[in-house]
Amino acid sequence: MSAVQVQYSTTSEHIRQEDIARIGGELAVLAERHDGGLDAAQVVDAARDPASALHRYFEWDDSAAAAEYRLDQARAVIRSIKVTVVTKPGPNPERTLTRAYHHVRISEPDEEPIKRYMPLQTVTSRQNLLDQVIANAARELAGWRERYRTYQSFDEFRRFQSVIQEIDRLTREKAA
Repeated sequence: MSAVQVQYSTTSEHIRQEDIARIGGELAVLAERHDGGLDAAQVVDAARDPASALHRYFEWDDSAAAAEYRLDQARAVIRSIKVTVVTKPGPNPERTLTRAYHHVRISEPDEEPIKRYMPLQTVTSRQNLLDQVIANAARELAGWRERYRTYQSFDEFRRFQSVIQEIDRLTREKAA
């Protein structure tokens, strides 16, 4: 594999474009200080310095941070609940395990859309919600494809070639 040329970028809507290079550089220096790797605690510690490009991306008010953390915990609880769905009924039914709630955007006429977790039964009975879940699945597949594109030249990664080809096929179908 050829040498890696580093040019930092992000797909996050939370990181300002003008901060990307500084944040990438700070993380690289931090990783170098810690045997080539980082963990979240090290990043938080480095971000405490107001001069750090990372600083603005953290909530430093402990009360507000605690409230946001509890919201993250609630989201994790919601995402962790699964339901078993019978996908093929009969004497030897096929079942699959899936999330009980899906994060979707609810739009009402003359109102701002709101994001909510909706039960699987509701999502599958409302086409606009089902379309959102399908679009999210397509984004996740494309994201997986992009995340691992760099590793395609490794022999060990070739076993995923058929998965990559199927993702590419699905992406082409969606574009057509």
